[in-house]
Amino acid sequence: YFQVSDDFTVVADSQKVFGLNQRDDVTTGTVMYTDTVILTVGTLNTTTKSLDQSYVKAYFPFETDTAGTAGNTVFSDTKIAFSPDGSVGYISGLGYLDDATIAPYGVYSPTVIKTTDGGKTWGTQKGVNLDNLTITNHGNTLLDTMADLFPTWTIGALSTGLEHDLVVDKNGNPHIVCNVAPSSINS
Repeated sequence: YFQVSDDFTVVADSQKVFGLNQRDDVTTGTVMYTDTVILTVGTLNTTTKSLDQSYVKAYFPFETDTAGTAGNTVFSDTKIAFSPDGSVGYISGLGYLDDATIAPYGVYSPTVIKTTDGGKTWGTQKGVNLDNLTITNHGNTLLDTMADLFPTWTIGALSTGLEHDLVVDKNGNPHIVCNVAPSSINS
């Protein structure tokens, strides 16, 4: 079966095009994420005037929704970005992780995997604990500030929405932009 890529990026310095696919299994009648993303790497072939393609699989697991009825992996969005020279890249996603040090079950967290060889191999998954985000030049965490501003709210942990964006700067550092909102699920 054929699937359309979830995200694309072009790295000008290396003249490569990267497509990212969540590798959903649609053969069961429902869409099930299979814990692996597929990266399509395209290089322009000036002789044939076509795109030469290769494929790389990267392990990128998220937690299964055991409280829901479908039992699907809870995973909402993927992005891919590279440094301008194409050597350092990241794949990011939002979803449930099986790691209480990042977020409790039921909270969407940004997660990344990194490559330092232009996408040939990928490192292990690292989650972002949104509860630890601090406000620049303020010192307080975003969680504490929200609790101070809205004392009648029950705020257990911070969560994201279902969409985000990703860029990588010239130093190879990732930057994720997403909504952050309170969740009633306790850390």
